[in-house]
Formats: sequence, structure tokens, C-alpha cells
Amino acid sequence: RSGNPVQQDLGSNALFRRDATFTRWENRYVGAIGRVDGENTTNNHRATTFLDLMVTNRFFVRLPSYEFYSDEFQNIDGRHTAGAGEGYEPIATPLAELRLSIGSAGQFTDNAGGTRSTDAAILGSTDLSLDLPRDGDLDLRYARQLLVTDLGRTAHSASAVLGVEIWYPIDLDGGVYWDRIESPERDGDGERPKSDDLRLTVGLSIEL
Repeated sequence: RSGNPVQQDLGSNALFRRDATFTRWENRYVGAIGRVDGENTTNNHRATTFLDLMVTNRFFVRLPSYEFYSDEFQNIDGRHTAGAGEGYEPIATPLAELRLSIGSAGQFTDNAGGTRSTDAAILGSTDLSLDLPRDGDLDLRYARQLLVTDLGRTAHSASAVLGVEIWYPIDLDGGVYWDRIESPERDGDGERPKSDDLRLTVGLSIEL
């Protein structure tokens, strides 16, 4: 948008997944950048990767898992979470897939004020994917990082993305993203950011 004010907004959501007989490798990226009159108003990035080893048709071991997260307005320069866990798929059909996982991790955070935190976390996530009529799909995801060494910095993230095919391979997507930190790090002036961030996106995607 140009004029008064000059504003640019960009949101992106990417997923790469490879399924084999005994393994599943999944990579995700979600990010948002916003600027108004040359000043950042939004700047956050989340990238995750994990490898699932299928022990049975339903039960899997997740080894390893890794997430990088940064958010300028939550005063997080970089948060690295590496761990392992296990999970179960109570639903696994061509029309629906439900995946539950739990694990533990070490977390290393570089804060905007120049401090660094080292913590232990319990990880939990729920993923639900639905194939809808008329070439639609709905992906719901919730993840929590419960910091046993500092409960105040426990983090939650959730997303709901609805995609409808308009012309293969192009989809029209609508997404809702929620991020929460129970007690965010204070900035250099001693101000604490709000715990919740919520955004709505509408755009085009390519599904291959």
C-alpha cells in the first residue's frame, strides 16, 4: 500500500514432507514481515524439522526434532529447541490424519537484550489434516513447549489453514495463526510485550 502511510506485508507458509515405508521426514516454515513507513511492525519466523521412525502402523519415535524461532517484537533474537519424543496416529486414512506426539528437549534462547537462556522443555503437539469435498483441505496444528525450568516462558503456537483448489496446482488459502508466550522477555526499557499474537492471512499457494 502506498500513499499515507506506505505499508508492506508478507506472510509465507511452506511444507515439505517425504513419506517412506518406515520413515516420515517433515519440514515447515511459517513467517511474517510487515513494515509501515520504513519501520518494522511484524517480524517473526518459525522453522521446524523432524524425522519420525515408524515402529508400527500407528506408533512412531521422533528422533530428532528441531525448531528455530525468532520474533523481534517478543524480544527473541533466536530460540533453538532440539529434542526427541514419541507419538501415535489414532486416525490414518486417505481422508483424515490425526497425529499426537510428546517428547523432551533442550532450549537455547538469545534474547534481544543480549542475555541467553538455557532451559529444559516438555514438547507436545497435535496435527489434524482433513481432505474436504470439492478439492479442499484443512490443516489444524497445535504445539506447546512447556519449560520446566521457567514456566513463565512456556510457549504455545496454533494454526488453521483452509485451502481450496482454484486451478491446479494453485490453491486459495486462508490461514489463522496464534502464538503465545506466558511471560515474554522485557525489552531494554523494561516493558513487557503482550503475550498473544494473532494474525489472519489470505493468499495463493502452490501444492505439488
